[in-house]
Amino acid sequence: AGSDALEEAHLCVVRATRAAVNIPIAVKLGHHFTHLPAFVDKLRVAGASSVTLFNRLARPDICLDTIQLTD
Repeated sequence: AGSDALEEAHLCVVRATRAAVNIPIAVKLGHHFTHLPAFVDKLRVAGASSVTLFNRLARPDICLDTIQLTD
């Protein structure tokens, strides 16, 4: 699927979610998206209240024995 199809799939989910709920909708975006300003505007028009950007390169973990952050 091309980038247009991926964006449209996200927009359809936001539209359906907006139609079903009356609470703010935050959309999590990974690093696969390009031209973020235009896509974020489309998400806003579709009903998203905010976006959150995720970078999956860092994968910290917490040791449950020591409750310390590990690499």
